[in-house]
Amino acid sequence: MNIYRLLQQKIKWVSLSVILAVSTFILTECKSPHGEVTIYGIIDTVDNCSVPYSVYFYPDFEVGGGDVSFLWDFGDGTSSDERNPSHIYAQTGLFQVTLAITNRDKTEKKSINLDLQQTSLPVISGFDFSSNSNLLWAPSEIFFYNLSEHATSFWWEFGDGDFSQKKQPSHTYTSPGNFTVKLMSICNGDTARSQTPIQILSPPSEVIVENVNVWLPASYTGANLFCAIHFDGFHEYTTDDYYAGSFPVSFNISKQLFWFNSFNSDILLFEIRNASNYNNIVYTFSLPMSQLKDDYYPTLVTWDSGNYFAAEVTFGYTAK
Repeated sequence: MNIYRLLQQKIKWVSLSVILAVSTFILTECKSPHGEVTIYGIIDTVDNCSVPYSVYFYPDFEVGGGDVSFLWDFGDGTSSDERNPSHIYAQTGLFQVTLAITNRDKTEKKSINLDLQQTSLPVISGFDFSSNSNLLWAPSEIFFYNLSEHATSFWWEFGDGDFSQKKQPSHTYTSPGNFTVKLMSICNGDTARSQTPIQILSPPSEVIVENVNVWLPASYTGANLFCAIHFDGFHEYTTDDYYAGSFPVSFNISKQLFWFNSFNSDILLFEIRNASNYNNIVYTFSLPMSQLKDDYYPTLVTWDSGNYFAAEVTFGYTAK
């Protein structure tokens, strides 16, 4: 079973766990959950295509607290006390795999039948991908998740002339364009292929400051604060006063940077000031606009100056 199916099964088991938890609560008339153990399932992943089979096991379970111990019986006369063990089956067969989880004086068991009766398994190729940005602006770093089954080696082509033999690579597209990513999954001469298109957009032409959150020392509690934003020496925007009843103080802005023209070394500056003393800058934090491009257009940037001075800014990006 591959990682993608593992996640699907996890969602299914989590949904089931909610139902089981509610039912248990009603039937036991609110008895303490401490010491309870529930095993929802055992997830197995076969990592190659022929004997000997290398299999990884993952327990899907919930406990009520305390120390937990695991005991796996792999059905071939061997065992393990690891939480997420791997095991090599030297022979074909139908194996009953049993997991026992002990929490305090409670032990729960779960068994599955692992069908490895065939001398070989077909290779299945597949993958997914993600990025730190909502949209794929150039440059864009893409993280690839290999969903292949029973494969032991891989050949990736990213569509821009670059390639990789890693199982789960990342790749940076430096220029905009339409690219076809291809994956060849291989085991003992058996080969399977998959591919998907990826569109990389031109760099965003507009930057939006969505929100600014600020943490200050407790001595500023009760102050009326505001945030002034400057870019490349030009004033961009000043917020209304916000009462600091507690921290963080959130300045909701959602303003496009008027003076922005490129992701260069020009400085974006945020000044936090006290309305009772306009000229007193309480806290200043800044970044060069090139950092946004170098970090592949993050939607969240954070600062921590120590001594309870910290901030985070949420950014948005659009194209004209």
